Amino acid sequence: MSDPFAKEKLYEVLDFFSRNVKHAGKVKLFKLLYYLDLMVLRRTGKTVTGLRYEAWPMGPVPASLDQEFHDPNSELRKRFDVKEHQKIESEFLVYLDTDEEQLETYQHSVHFVPSSVRSRTLYKHRFLTRREQGIANLIAEVFYEAKASEMSDISHNKFGPWQKAIRRAKKEGLDRPEVNLMEGVVAVGNEAEELPLEELKELAEDRERLRQALC
Repeated sequence: MSDPFAKEKLYEVLDFFSRNVKHAGKVKLFKLLYYLDLMVLRRTGKTVTGLRYEAWPMGPVPASLDQEFHDPNSELRKRFDVKEHQKIESEFLVYLDTDEEQLETYQHSVHFVPSSVRSRTLYKHRFLTRREQGIANLIAEVFYEAKASEMSDISHNKFGPWQKAIRRAKKEGLDRPEVNLMEGVVAVGNEAEELPLEELKELAEDRERLRQALC
């Protein structure tokens, strides 16, 4: 991501979501970012974060951000306390009383500690526009209680951008193709607020011409 302003927006919205939803692990945050970028793009012609999403088997993933999560020296890891999903196994002693004698046996226990992401500093609303913040608020409210697995019903909608990318990948023999956020049904928010596709394409083309002119 070359735009430093978009990067600051990304960190701000990660901080916002991590403080305003339950189960705020990496996978859920990826899905929240995806919905935010998708909804804002369909209303303004531009995403919030500048991230590109790939169609992985389990859902849309911002690959560059995923790399930041796994790099201990990344800017994200400097700003956020990241705890990975953990599987913890333990043995514990159980006493079984019988009429004849006291028997001892070991039992095996497995439990999981979900991943978590939390900013090292207090949240400040500095970079998001009023509209972007409003949509982020809506998404946080809708998915407040949801776990990442429960959100897949929407991100995996058969008419949505991720499914279209998966079908294109199978047809063309592609591996993890980019998700085209202009394709398919959003399935979150009010469809009437979305701009017509042709208008969105024109806005995107105008922005690209401006970007090239400034380079």
